[in-house]
Amino acid sequence: MLKKIVQFQFFKELLIVLILLISYNNFLYKKNPDKKEVFINADGRGYYEYLPALFIYDDIHLAYIDTLQTEYYEIEHNKLLYKYQENGLRINKYFVGTALFQSPFFLVAHFTSSKADSIHPDDGFSLPYQRAIWYAAIFYMFLGMVCIRLLLQTYNMNGWWIFFIQIATLFATPLLHYTVYDSAYSHVYSFFLISWLMYTVRKYFITNQSNYLFLSLVILGFITIVRPVNLLVLIFTPLLTDHLSEFIRNIQRLFTQHYYALLFGVVCYGVIVSIQLYISYLQTGNPFNYSYGEEGFDFTHPRFVDFLFSYQKGFFLWTPWWLLVFIIGLICWVYKKIYYQAIAFLLAFLIVVYVLSSWHSWSYGGSIGQRPMIDFYGAFILVLLPVFSKRQYAMKGILVISLPLLVVLMQIQTFQYVKAIILLDGMNKELYWKSFLITDEKYSWYFYRSSPEIKDIQSERLLLKEIIIPAVQQQFYVQTFNIPSPDTLASGGEIKFRLNREADREFIVIELLDSMEQVVSENSHNVFHSQYGDDVVLRFKLPEKSQDITQIRFAVSNVNQPLKIEGITFSTFFN
Repeated sequence: MLKKIVQFQFFKELLIVLILLISYNNFLYKKNPDKKEVFINADGRGYYEYLPALFIYDDIHLAYIDTLQTEYYEIEHNKLLYKYQENGLRINKYFVGTALFQSPFFLVAHFTSSKADSIHPDDGFSLPYQRAIWYAAIFYMFLGMVCIRLLLQTYNMNGWWIFFIQIATLFATPLLHYTVYDSAYSHVYSFFLISWLMYTVRKYFITNQSNYLFLSLVILGFITIVRPVNLLVLIFTPLLTDHLSEFIRNIQRLFTQHYYALLFGVVCYGVIVSIQLYISYLQTGNPFNYSYGEEGFDFTHPRFVDFLFSYQKGFFLWTPWWLLVFIIGLICWVYKKIYYQAIAFLLAFLIVVYVLSSWHSWSYGGSIGQRPMIDFYGAFILVLLPVFSKRQYAMKGILVISLPLLVVLMQIQTFQYVKAIILLDGMNKELYWKSFLITDEKYSWYFYRSSPEIKDIQSERLLLKEIIIPAVQQQFYVQTFNIPSPDTLASGGEIKFRLNREADREFIVIELLDSMEQVVSENSHNVFHSQYGDDVVLRFKLPEKSQDITQIRFAVSNVNQPLKIEGITFSTFFN
């Protein structure tokens, strides 16, 4: 009986899901919706927003968010979203593909919430929708693991070694984080699609069956509308053959033997991509509109070394499993004199890093490690082929011994990221080692306190004498202050105030606004504070054109007990 269970086709993938759920419920930190810890947040909300916009509010221009007051999202929160506009109308800059894959789970949640006896509103953001997106991410992670197994089985790899690779891919990398924490982000969906594509292309190469060619083009269409830059996965396809000449023959076969399947697949690819074009047309009137505004790639200034090795977001530093895997895999290829595979992998990997590190924000904002690399895990596992296909006992032993340590390290860092013990962005060597392996929650947001050195205070203005805030966790206290005649040369800003009790992890949001009430540059500052005494000092860098600042928006949330704030002053200074 046990043998039959183990031989069940999806047994190992279901076992992975079971291990994940047990770990999440018993060992890992669980998000608490009662504390507004939601799964649909930040960029993830942008990917998801198409679903409520189209199915509930019938408003592709997102005007509804101006008055949207929900259980988890305040109107003041909503106003900070979707800043890009065309003809005065909001634009959702994110691609529609992620929402397409989320839609079945969304519809189930909407049907459940729409029932008369439902205790949750059918507003698209209540608890059933949050849970639906969480389940969706787990489901597509599961499918991604199935695709990895199918791919590695084409190389006749032992089933338990495949299971070992699957476990490592989930638990020793940030993939777990983007499955059970930031579940609405696109990465787990791209991970599934790229893993699936690698399998179908491999099957086409070894079977010469045109249906795999057609399916590959369909998958490529979905990859495009989820995250277009992931078309880079095509440069890994030469690795799916043993020799360059074999790869060239397979490419030639597209146009000689399977041109009908190729043509039909290209048409289907175009139909799938047209979904995104149609959405763009509805939003802007231009199907080919570039929705990311001034954001883009600068291929003349890639941050190659920082992208791979920096304390801020180095891929290898924050995901050492892949550093170990790459070193061992490449050593095995070179030792066996399989130079074609080694060179092909290195070239493909370096091209991916070059492109991704050329993005204007090479650190990709708040994330654990380099999150765009998660998408390519289904291609990266090919570097393990020379390790597990032959008798490489020493190399396998290194991986087996190292995995538990690297899993523990990854999960501690994931916990640190979720609890903001490490910075969501902007880590450096000093902060990395100060916070290394710290798991005490009293350090949540502790290292976010920015303290530029003051050389000369230019001015100090009293913004408000006193605020009394009741104990209301789920709401913001928001106050906007005008700043007459802002200084033109100041390089730093400081907010000071006094509390009537010790700080208790209240969430302080400080934003610098211009005359149009738009946030001025990326120096707008979100600060949690903990371990302060009665007096609180929050310092931050000012934008180069500090004279543009005319207002300060000051917001407080997560107030568990009544709070009085006295003497809020704003100062500018040189540093």
